[in-house]
Amino acid sequence: MDLINWLLVIVVVTVAVFDFTNGFHDAADMVATAIASYAMRPSVAIAIVSAFTLLGPFVMGLAVADTVGSFVDIKQATPIIGEMIVIAALVAAVTYNLVTWKLGFPSSSSNSLAGGLVGAGLYAIGSEHINWGFEALHDGQLEGVAKVVAGLFASPFLGLL
Repeated sequence: MDLINWLLVIVVVTVAVFDFTNGFHDAADMVATAIASYAMRPSVAIAIVSAFTLLGPFVMGLAVADTVGSFVDIKQATPIIGEMIVIAALVAAVTYNLVTWKLGFPSSSSNSLAGGLVGAGLYAIGSEHINWGFEALHDGQLEGVAKVVAGLFASPFLGLL
């Protein structure tokens, strides 16, 4: 098997590890309040979260995945560099998920993946291939990294509503 196929296997394994850490990291954040307040039994809360996590992309679409997937333009990179960017981003996200989980910090796996992609893209192919979203801001639109940063700043205030 050649290098590109080995890297693809590593990508698939790393995605599975990321999904595992995403599951135990973000699922706990989603059910903690309902369980701690005794509004739901743990089994009911986990069943509801599992069902809606599965149904979410089918019903509401892939907006988050599309946003994160648009951060780094790897069209100019070789397939090997592209796969290595994905591996580095996933390893960074898994590491961040494990550290924040161990320390008990609430955080988003999507944001950790976004940060990993931007960091790996910056290192491997440079800032000109990162969709910072500044051009869209001039038109009053949010996209790319600016969209995630805006969400980070807006979410505490929206949480107060």
